[in-house]
Amino acid sequence: MNWTTAIVLSLLITLTGTVAYTQELPLNTIRPEAMHAHMAFLADDLLEGRGPGTRGFELAAKYVAAQFEAMGLAPAGDQGTYFQKVVLRRTKAIEGQSTLTVSRSGREVPLPRGRDVAFLGDVNRPVVDSEAPVVFVGRAIHAPELHYDDYQGIDVRGKIVAFLGGTAPATFPNEQQAYYSSNASKWAYAQGHGAVGVIVISTDSAVSYTERVVWTAPNQSTGGPTGILNAGAILTAAAAAPLFDGAKKTFAEVSAAVRANQFASFDLLVRARLHVETRFEEIMTENVVAIARGTDQRLKSEYVVMSAHLDHLGRGRAIDGDDIYNGALDNAVSVAMMIEAARCLTHVRTRRSVLFLATTAEESGLLGADYFVHFPTVPRNDLVADINLDGTSALYPLKDIAGLGAEHSSLDAPFRKAAAALGLVVSPDPQPEEHFFRRADQYAFVLAGIPSIFVNEGLKSADPKFDGAAITKQWLETIYHSPKDDMNQPILYDWVVKQAQLNLLITYDVAQDSRRPAWKPGDFFAQPARP
Repeated sequence: MNWTTAIVLSLLITLTGTVAYTQELPLNTIRPEAMHAHMAFLADDLLEGRGPGTRGFELAAKYVAAQFEAMGLAPAGDQGTYFQKVVLRRTKAIEGQSTLTVSRSGREVPLPRGRDVAFLGDVNRPVVDSEAPVVFVGRAIHAPELHYDDYQGIDVRGKIVAFLGGTAPATFPNEQQAYYSSNASKWAYAQGHGAVGVIVISTDSAVSYTERVVWTAPNQSTGGPTGILNAGAILTAAAAAPLFDGAKKTFAEVSAAVRANQFASFDLLVRARLHVETRFEEIMTENVVAIARGTDQRLKSEYVVMSAHLDHLGRGRAIDGDDIYNGALDNAVSVAMMIEAARCLTHVRTRRSVLFLATTAEESGLLGADYFVHFPTVPRNDLVADINLDGTSALYPLKDIAGLGAEHSSLDAPFRKAAAALGLVVSPDPQPEEHFFRRADQYAFVLAGIPSIFVNEGLKSADPKFDGAAITKQWLETIYHSPKDDMNQPILYDWVVKQAQLNLLITYDVAQDSRRPAWKPGDFFAQPARP
């Protein structure tokens, strides 16, 4: 057999397998009319933007649970229900009663005030008072696998650490850059090594970071893993400069050194006193969880998760007289896709079980997904993968898609197979600088060591009348996270259907495969679970 014949036979086998694979599922039962109906309800003004803890979110959760029950999915929440209770704690540092005082040799160093200084409340204690020497730790990154360590030779025990927030070296691979630029990972590492407080130096206005939400662990008053951070202060570059008074380098010099990836960590010659008073508010909300039971005696106890966040931003600052942030494309569309994918799957039993998860508080920091991962309603070791759905432009016919996270695990194969089956081109992440992989619910599963994927639309249009890149840019700049993300947009429901079919095919393939999804050897996320 010559090479030409071998290639032709390989293609025929692939095409034949793809036809059979798509015919196993009644994909035509996923209809545009159903997508519109779900979205029209979930994004209606009646639900007031589906903010966690609000009546609107409760209505949305009951709607999704009713859909799951009607199609015969098993409840997988608390106590035989479709709901997993999640308690959130919103913290707000009390301005005027929180202070940062810096001194050198017993003399106070004046700091700028106003929008240049703000405070981060402690998630567990209403009052925190810490006084300690200050140490600057560059970007506050410890990445031994990349031979980068801002903590080399620096002891932070009993000290207040100051660092540049929200940044990582541009030389890092994209996903490591996303992980290490996260202030949560910076704070967690600092606290884990004995720091008693943090000073985050931000390039943005400090006041935008003062409120945060965390989940609380069951039967405990302490915050969960997303909420273990010390109280702290957030300073702009202008406010941070006095911290370096008398130090061996000025703030301008260390900033330049950090940008050049030069080691720039050292003890400063100042002490700081952080006095932070915090106001708490408890928010009661829930995830919605249901299961399509598998058939294989060995595999049915394992679960492929299909997830989509149900919440949005609720009511907020009015724009053109509208203060309801409806969240039609972020993320009523994905909940609609998940519901109809689940309905389609009820016609075909899979070997593994499929768990459908509509999460709360994604917009607050992936909190509902993170809570589920830490307190799953099924054994965590039996969660084999997460296929996450989060938004879609749905404003132009897609030609290409990107599987964010696919390159890290064996999920790459079912993703590419599904794309080929539906005639879609696979492209790399079209906007890697946005770090979208870190900003959606699948990331909570990834950090827990569970292979995950988030299929994001590409920027190429199948119709030359549509400029996908321009449409996406305009949407992100004028519609995203605003009251204008409502049902008045020119949504192409046929393409919403196609994306639902794509995610369903990936889920189905993983649920049928005897092999459990696995990280690729040596992959960054194959390491033990990360904070």
